[in-house]
Amino acid sequence: MAIVALSLPPGMNVQPELERQDLGFCPLGTVGNLAFQPEQGGTARASRAGVMLSNLRRSLANLLNDLTACFNGAPGQARASRKYVGQAHAGSHYIGNLLGRLTAPAHAQEGRAATARALEQLSELSKGDLSKLRGWQYCVAIYLEELTAADLKALHGGVLGDQDARQEMLNQIPSEQARRLAERVLSEISAHMWLRAAQETLGEFADGLAVSDRPGQMTSLINFGKSLDRVNAAGKDGTELDGRGDLDFCLQSLPKRQLHYLLLSKLQRKPGEGGLDDIRALVSGWYGDNPERQLTLAALDRLCAALERWMHAYKSERAQLVKG
Repeated sequence: MAIVALSLPPGMNVQPELERQDLGFCPLGTVGNLAFQPEQGGTARASRAGVMLSNLRRSLANLLNDLTACFNGAPGQARASRKYVGQAHAGSHYIGNLLGRLTAPAHAQEGRAATARALEQLSELSKGDLSKLRGWQYCVAIYLEELTAADLKALHGGVLGDQDARQEMLNQIPSEQARRLAERVLSEISAHMWLRAAQETLGEFADGLAVSDRPGQMTSLINFGKSLDRVNAAGKDGTELDGRGDLDFCLQSLPKRQLHYLLLSKLQRKPGEGGLDDIRALVSGWYGDNPERQLTLAALDRLCAALERWMHAYKSERAQLVKG
């Protein structure tokens, strides 16, 4: 069946603020986690009947709103805005199905072929221009945030975590234009995947600080540095992460107790207190040929800078409240 490209009326370049309710309800679409069953922690696939019923309800609601708007003389801008949101919702189903396909094991030839077809569908949907795929970056960010640990493990075990398998999969896409679009979409998904990994390892590092578990701290910190490096690598491919794609958002998303442990450790500046300064001195003492030394130091520096920004923003907000 031919895919109709999403588009707005000429001169109506409206980009309203999207919300979670504007997307499909299942982050892995009607595919689900192909590596782990729901009882293993994997996200179950959405039923096709459920998706069709949800879309039908949404279409009827939109039709009613449009009829009401016509009778009430609502401005065309409002109607165009609703159309934009509707197109984002339609595109979100393709993004969800693609994420589901990406959970297939990297060595599964059938999984690679299905992923290639899903990427070709996205290219057809947008006519090779991702700017026409409404809200796709927002959708990727939201869906990745909602995935379980088993879902993320499956993504890491798929073509996203295996460069050779990823390239072989991309080679199955005959159109050069579609292949370029696929590479950009995969880079975006990879960046958010590794950002989630960075968030998890940062939380583990914070928990290690709370119990003075030095070996655990070092393991988590090294993994945190590697994850941030992979996010940076995806950024070099032209990926433009939104507000959910930075370390500040990563900190804000941590449970309060973990953020408290990190802030407390940042404030422990005296030698021997076990704070971040002590940990940095320890990492600096690693042998220069240690490949993990620079990555870990860079991650620590970024973390300290982000914590400084957080504390500055907090102090500024408190000062404003005192002034009234």
